[in-house]
Amino acid sequence: MKVHAADSTCNFVRDEKGLSARLTGRVVLTAILAVLGGGFHFGFQISIINPMADVLQSFLLENFQRRYSMSLTQSDLSLVWSTIAGSLFIGAAFGAYIMSKILEVHGPKCGILCSALVLVVSTPLSGLSHLFSSPELFVLSRLFSGIGVGMGTTAQGVFLAEISPGEVFV
Repeated sequence: MKVHAADSTCNFVRDEKGLSARLTGRVVLTAILAVLGGGFHFGFQISIINPMADVLQSFLLENFQRRYSMSLTQSDLSLVWSTIAGSLFIGAAFGAYIMSKILEVHGPKCGILCSALVLVVSTPLSGLSHLFSSPELFVLSRLFSGIGVGMGTTAQGVFLAEISPGEVFV
């Protein structure tokens, strides 16, 4: 494709067939929603764990005592808490790997939808962990959240590259 000179505002160019590639409001809105859908969840999941640390650690202490008849020392609690907080990143690495396979077969649109589905499943698990007094369910929720944000972060870059009118930026 031969690209001809753009106008002074660089909002469109014409190819040799006279077709224009426009940076429309719809493309901009889609890009903003894609970024908010992927990057927002990652930032939220990273930042939400610290303000809730005291509440969640007391939840762990109570449930370990009640369910396993054992009390955690401060060093044990620190180890368990670090593992729970870090499970998000383990899930994110796994989610990024899964997404590479999904992108090869189904493309970024399907990948973003799969990511959203995983996040929709992970969110209620967190609440159910309190309802059922299950720290294990909370760990599973963090792991699934990590998978979802890893998938979303991987897919959003590919999706944005695919929907962007490349000729605009030549």
